[in-house]
Amino acid sequence: MHPPKTTYTAIEETPHVESEQFPSRFSRTKWGSLLAIITGIWLSVTLYHAWQVTSQTPNSLNVTTVTRNLRILSEGVALLFVALITNTSSIVMWAAVSSKRGVTFSTWLAMSSSTGLIGLLKLFFWRSNPRAWDWHRLWIIARYYYPGRKI
Repeated sequence: MHPPKTTYTAIEETPHVESEQFPSRFSRTKWGSLLAIITGIWLSVTLYHAWQVTSQTPNSLNVTTVTRNLRILSEGVALLFVALITNTSSIVMWAAVSSKRGVTFSTWLAMSSSTGLIGLLKLFFWRSNPRAWDWHRLWIIARYYYPGRKI
């Protein structure tokens, strides 16, 4: 078997390679959308169950079972919300970076989940750029006080 032919352009002496097509918006956001739908369903089931429990008479309920079920459902809501907020913050970060105004490098580092606690502390004391909208301190505070943080 012969290797595929490579064509060269006259201007550049680099090979011309066929580019891959950028994935559609649906294929890029399908997991985030699925997470949002699952979170909405789980929250609805939790609220419905809590409403059902409060509308029944106390004598007909097994308090241990009701408490256990509500705890499981509420913990599931909390975990799903953390995952949803993390996914959404990543989308917000890349939308801000790709906007016409863009973001400063310090804001991008503060928004990135790859920046650890030590990096955030050092970044907090960076000077702001007076010619740009620099929101890095706000993002550092939001990431530090966010209860589901992975710093």
